Amino acid sequence: MPPHVSASRNIAAGHSPCARGLENSCSIAVDTRLADDELSGAISPDMLDTVGACVSDALEAEQYKINPVSHQNLVVHIAIAIARIRKECYVPMEAAHLEHVRGTREYAVAGTVAGEIELRFDIDLPEEEIAYIAIHLASKHLVEGGSPPHLQDASDENLEITDEAWNLAADMIETVWRAFRFDFRNDAELRMNLARHTMPLIVRLRYNMAYTFQPIVDNLMLQVIFGGFLYGFAIAVALRGGASTAGTDFISLMVSNKTGQSIWGLIFAGNCAVLLIFGALFGWEAAAYSIIFQFISTKAIEMFYTRYDRVTLQITTTRPEQTLADYNEIHKHGSSVVEVMGGRSRKRYWLITTVVSSYEIDDIMHLIRVHDGSAVVNVFRTETFFGNFYRAPID
Repeated sequence: MPPHVSASRNIAAGHSPCARGLENSCSIAVDTRLADDELSGAISPDMLDTVGACVSDALEAEQYKINPVSHQNLVVHIAIAIARIRKECYVPMEAAHLEHVRGTREYAVAGTVAGEIELRFDIDLPEEEIAYIAIHLASKHLVEGGSPPHLQDASDENLEITDEAWNLAADMIETVWRAFRFDFRNDAELRMNLARHTMPLIVRLRYNMAYTFQPIVDNLMLQVIFGGFLYGFAIAVALRGGASTAGTDFISLMVSNKTGQSIWGLIFAGNCAVLLIFGALFGWEAAAYSIIFQFISTKAIEMFYTRYDRVTLQITTTRPEQTLADYNEIHKHGSSVVEVMGGRSRKRYWLITTVVSSYEIDDIMHLIRVHDGSAVVNVFRTETFFGNFYRAPID
């Protein structure tokens, strides 16, 4: 097959086109395990070494520099491309994108790299593959120097930062200044680094090279279950830290702070009502999965966020004065004290009864142990409480 065969010709010949994301989902790895089972085992360490030598020789001949991480990523990209082509699986590229890449310095360098690969592996690389190598080079090669593009010599062929990236970095710094009043507007080095790191993203978006990943589980129901649990756990962690996601959890916090009651059940009912409307308009299957997701996430929040749960403590101690002095100083809850007698020892004790938030149990237990290590504490859940109950405000 000649080296410049279009994707349409490959497809017409009966070859299967590969998903473009396959190339971009590969991370740096010391082994040869790939997300695509069809390519598993097709790449060996010796093959990667040979590809690496080809890339190094070609870049040295072209006097084109890239950093070590980019070099390794490019080697993996080319190795996957070789394995695909040997299985007659090709990646297409839009004609407009291909035409744009042809006029770049990176395309010429990619042609030299392709020539080395074709010579060592006895394989023909289509023009689209050469273009993708050029895109990797354009998005990842090392920038020499630290000045913005419009201040450097236009003859610098290895310069990758465009005015678009340079202006985007300026807008990011300006946004930080407006939002947080941190002034980095005169920091040229920061602006250069931001522009340098946004260039790969700009190139990938321009050529539809989306970042992909292999999901941990492929079953949709398992994704809903684990996703709902992790989502609920994340919200509970945020709530325990005094934060909010500014969604329905904010409504729950506001109402609970006023009433002292958790209303996650009502929040779930409200979400279900919205999802039922969505199901009637766009389909019931997606709505059903979403309701399951909401149910699991709500239960996870109720499990891990127990700020509004009350518990009753019954503390039997021989040192009530010292215990109550520190307790009243730190905590704002009322308590009652009754003198009692031990049924077996016939000794005199004092029974302190108080109702506290479940969040305060650990602190109170530490306080009790400091003053009376032999104190007996009975803790039980308080389902219903009538009267005034102090709750510390959320910062």
